[in-house]
Amino acid sequence: MVNVYFCVINEVTKPILNELRHVRSKNVKLWFDDDAILSDPYIRSIKDKGYINHKNIDNELSCFSWDIVEKKVTGCYDGKKHLVSRCVLDNSSFVCVDDVAHTNDQLVFFQDARHKKDYPKGFIKVPCFNVGNNLFDFLSSKGVFTFALDDETRFQKCKGIDPVQGASVYKELKTGHYWYKDMFHKNHYEVFGKDGREHLGEADLEGILDKTKADKKKHINVA
Repeated sequence: MVNVYFCVINEVTKPILNELRHVRSKNVKLWFDDDAILSDPYIRSIKDKGYINHKNIDNELSCFSWDIVEKKVTGCYDGKKHLVSRCVLDNSSFVCVDDVAHTNDQLVFFQDARHKKDYPKGFIKVPCFNVGNNLFDFLSSKGVFTFALDDETRFQKCKGIDPVQGASVYKELKTGHYWYKDMFHKNHYEVFGKDGREHLGEADLEGILDKTKADKKKHINVA
């Protein structure tokens, strides 16, 4: 299970949220600020979401983020403070979605308190992305999506067909259909019939085919 926390919901992050919901992976749990859930009907409609606010947060500890580029420390007073508490108290791992890019695709936090001599204890590093493609690459690297074209019990890599968008083409053994991963969006597969002329639709990262997305203009050369 990978926990995905949305630092903010706006025109940058909402398309990423929509893509994640479209995939419907059971291995991904979406987390939001309590305020975002209360104020946004769309967020409220999401099932099995997580509320980032931690009831056992230690309010005697202050939370800060470290920006290596700006060489600046910034106090965290919102959901990120609760995010850090979940990482520390619950030993939970998260990946964040934000509307801006962060150095090395990660957020760096630490906790401190003037009256606690054993603080700060170290950095808490959380992967963070503002581009959907990069997030999906990360999730794939963590084995979130169980479906894969390199599953030799179901697919065979086509040696005589040129890669499409840099992606190898695979033949489904049972149906004879041709598949390749869309390397531009990286959030779905293109699926074609036995001769490559008929586009059957798009399959999500769990391999579920959506025939409503069939495009008569699409084809591949399998000869």
